[in-house]
Amino acid sequence: MHQDRASKLQRPQDAERSVAERLIAMLYRGIEYSVVQGIERHHWKWAATVSGTKISGYGRTRHEAIGNAEKAIDRTIQKQRFKPDLDGEDR
Repeated sequence: MHQDRASKLQRPQDAERSVAERLIAMLYRGIEYSVVQGIERHHWKWAATVSGTKISGYGRTRHEAIGNAEKAIDRTIQKQRFKPDLDGEDR
């Protein structure tokens, strides 16, 4: 029991985050994103940063917002994967 507590205290990334951030952070394909309920009814917001590109959106339900976030993460990764390397062109 003491070992579990000690291992939790040794992770600096957890200590730097607030309790709320740790509760809402989700992980998909190695990308951390968050989903929070908006002020309006049936409005869930999500946000992520993929390699420095900030993306965000919403859904009518939490489940829909999670699905939209994961699709957007996939699209952003795909765009970045096939982005032409203009620096290395015709050298």
